[in-house]
Amino acid sequence: ITVRNGENDPPVVTAPAATSVNLGASVAVPFSVTDPDAGDGTLSATITGTGVTPSATALSGDLASLNSQLAALTATGDVEGPGSVTVVVDD
Repeated sequence: ITVRNGENDPPVVTAPAATSVNLGASVAVPFSVTDPDAGDGTLSATITGTGVTPSATALSGDLASLNSQLAALTATGDVEGPGSVTVVVDD
């Protein structure tokens, strides 16, 4: 039995390991999310990129669906140099 305090636990996003990509090419950037109290509720993800263009900028669904969508995320290299993809999930 897990006794909870009744407060909403925030989602936790796990980022993939650092990688590299050629200009104009795409690379997999599989993120994942956990949320112990998500249940069947809908989660929303906002995705932004710096130096790269992510394959999606907004995703939503229940926890399993969102994780499936995040696992398929890719990013395309836009400029030479460092880049990043940021995923923020809200429940």
